[in-house]
Amino acid sequence: MTNENIDIGNKCFSGCLRLSKVNIPSSVTSIGNHAFYYCKSLIQITIPESIKSIGNNAFGFCSSLKQISIPESVKSFGTKIFEGIESLEIEGDIKNIPKNLFEECTSLKQIKIKSLSISIEDGVFRNCTSLESVSINSTVSLIKKYAFYSCTSLTEITIPCCVQTIGEWCFRNCCSLIKVTFEAPSCIKKIEGNAFEGCSSLEQITIPSSITSIGENAFSGCKSLYKITFDKPCNLVSIGFSAFDGCVSLNDIEIPSSIKSIGKNAFYKCTNLKKINIPSSLSLIEEGTFYECSSLRTITIPSSITSIGKLAFCECVSLKQVKFDHPSSLKSIGIRAFLYCSSLTEIKIPSSVTTIKS
Repeated sequence: MTNENIDIGNKCFSGCLRLSKVNIPSSVTSIGNHAFYYCKSLIQITIPESIKSIGNNAFGFCSSLKQISIPESVKSFGTKIFEGIESLEIEGDIKNIPKNLFEECTSLKQIKIKSLSISIEDGVFRNCTSLESVSINSTVSLIKKYAFYSCTSLTEITIPCCVQTIGEWCFRNCCSLIKVTFEAPSCIKKIEGNAFEGCSSLEQITIPSSITSIGENAFSGCKSLYKITFDKPCNLVSIGFSAFDGCVSLNDIEIPSSIKSIGKNAFYKCTNLKKINIPSSLSLIEEGTFYECSSLRTITIPSSITSIGKLAFCECVSLKQVKFDHPSSLKSIGIRAFLYCSSLTEIKIPSSVTTIKS
């Protein structure tokens, strides 16, 4: 290619089956739609810093292409640029892996992010249903919402130590995900709402001590999750609404003493939960917190609790004993808080209680 070119037009080299190497000169500013589509022998391409945009399906079905370096100069990306490629390494100084870059690249099985990126943007790998292996550079500090949404073949992921936030819906419906590892020393602060919702194969997870909040529905529907461990010293302050809703394999959980709030329905339908502690750092048991925890046998209400919300222990059919630490600060018990607790034969209401709602 000569320096006279300004851009590489749409379908310019599409279907050049014997093309193996391309060196793009610095005068070129854009790569058009389907520019190298179906160049099945292409193994090497050099993208200069003059390139500002890469079009739709630019490298689609370049099945021999295993590595590409993307410069920071590229600001505009089309859809399905790498469709039909099974394995790829991304290098270069691109700071953000752009939104939806690999979305619905259903042939992609392996990806290595070796670039000096700091964020994986929204939906980058959404619906990459064949993606099995992901390697993320330790420079990444943010994994945004929908990044790995419905990557149904992904079995494990290591979160780099610099990551501070896992965005909403990030790994939702990754139904083959068995193992999540947080690289030490982890800097993560937040697991946002629905981040691991529907990860039905996830069996256990260790929450790093740096995490301060777990968002709503974060692990909802993780029906194989039987063990949750909190690293110490724990800094977790809040567990969101329905965070562990439907975790039907969860046996027991030790809630850390750092916790200040647990959202409504946080453990709704954790039907195998036999044991749970309520730390004295809490002042409120929210509505439906332990609704239908049908294996829960005993519970101790610490003296710090001032209110038990409606339906808090509804349908805890195995609950036989409710203890109140002394001196109790409990003032109110909500509507149907212990409805259908059919194994409960006796409960001693503290004298501090002024309201039992009906």
